[in-house]
Amino acid sequence: MTLNIENLVRSAAIVAVGLPVTLALASSVGTANKIQSDAAAPNARKTLTEGVKTDLTKPCLNWVFADVDSKLEKSAESDIEEYWDGDVDIAETCKWVLS
Repeated sequence: MTLNIENLVRSAAIVAVGLPVTLALASSVGTANKIQSDAAAPNARKTLTEGVKTDLTKPCLNWVFADVDSKLEKSAESDIEEYWDGDVDIAETCKWVLS
């Protein structure tokens, strides 16, 4: 078997053109897969805030519709503060929960 210069040049040209194209294509496929998997995974912050809003919807509705200084209002305030384990701004909390 003899080495032919033309075959060596042709092989080098194929590698020089094919390698960058192959690497770019592999990189774009990897990036597309990552974007797709990130989009499919639930956003932790969104999941958490939706859970908090779900938990506090009833106490906030009770607070909003209760008469001032009524037993229902006090109970709703207690439930909301107990959820947060401390004093909170009830009006702002319920505004956020019900938005």
